[in-house]
Amino acid sequence: MYHCSDGNNLDAQLSCSSKSCKPGWTGAACNERVPDVCTKYPAICNITVSSCSSAPGSYVCSCFQGFINPDNDQATCIDIDECAENINNCIGLNETCVNTVGSYVCQCSAGYRNISNICVDIDECVVNTQACNNQTSKCVNQIGTFSCMCFDGFYNKDQWLCEDVNECLQGRHACNAAISTCVNSMGNYSCACGSGYSNKDQWTCGVSADRTMLFALIGVFVVSIVTFTGLISYLLAANKYNRLNTNVN
Repeated sequence: MYHCSDGNNLDAQLSCSSKSCKPGWTGAACNERVPDVCTKYPAICNITVSSCSSAPGSYVCSCFQGFINPDNDQATCIDIDECAENINNCIGLNETCVNTVGSYVCQCSAGYRNISNICVDIDECVVNTQACNNQTSKCVNQIGTFSCMCFDGFYNKDQWLCEDVNECLQGRHACNAAISTCVNSMGNYSCACGSGYSNKDQWTCGVSADRTMLFALIGVFVVSIVTFTGLISYLLAANKYNRLNTNVN
């Protein structure tokens, strides 16, 4: 409540005088009624945060809920910080008090949403707000967050990002270096066969059909030569034997 420093109330002009009158009266003879301050000065209080309450020769700005008069100042209303003053209902493990003008809100932590004033976990995989690349990984929900589980051939660069494993550079392949070369691909690798070899599958090289045919021909040729050589040797030996036998007779 506003009043004069000497304890007297405001006069009709809302100022102080040295004349002591009973509350509600003013003037030289204290026979003039003090006007209703709130009626005469409707904007004397901030109507967005308070209402004016008249008293004889004085007034008070009655603060709305969420506001308070600072010490010794009943004409001003300031916001109450319910979070700093710990006068709030944000008691859940996954919520935080956030002060607002005249009130406060309980803000859910990241990965949670408010349902009936309770912060519950968001299943990012179900609501499709996850950032996993379905070409390289599978979304796995976790309490308050999620992660991306990488497919074979990929590795976690972080909790949510999968990158290709270069099997060739890391030596994580089964290519035979003598007859093939490792070729990296997204999420996999293959073995490029050398000359004279062909892929039996993506990772294995075998002798090519042309080379197999060549080896077969060479084999036949060798067998033929061996057979022919044997036959000649046999004939020569037989002839020698016949001559020796003739000489003996």
